[in-house]
Amino acid sequence: MSYVTRSLSRDEVVIHRARFPLVYHLVSWIWLLTLGILLVGILVFIDREVRAWTSEMVVTSRRIVFKQGLFSVRTEELPLDTVEEVNLHRTFWGQIFGYGQISIAGTGSGTIDFPNAQAPLRFRAAIEEARTHAMRVPAA
Repeated sequence: MSYVTRSLSRDEVVIHRARFPLVYHLVSWIWLLTLGILLVGILVFIDREVRAWTSEMVVTSRRIVFKQGLFSVRTEELPLDTVEEVNLHRTFWGQIFGYGQISIAGTGSGTIDFPNAQAPLRFRAAIEEARTHAMRVPAA
């Protein structure tokens, strides 16, 4: 069971989960295949893949969560009602392969910078959908 699933409150539901793009995994495999003979290629591959497997980028009905780590866990959470802006940065290759970096700023809460995520426009739309729904539903 994922960190976010375990930490949901009673009325909270997961709206969207972002994933690392396929290109991220492809680059990991390239590292492994080109430098796998040397120990460095294996270490880079393991580091990148463990980072992808243990990271969660989630929009719930109440908050945005970014969790990283396997043994040492780091989480950043931002309540939906404090989201001030959602910024998206897509490189040329990000445009072609459908990935990009997302930065979410909150009022008085700081900023969450997500790594490259698959379908960042869908992630941003999920945030807007959750914010719209949260404004219509009164808090219990």
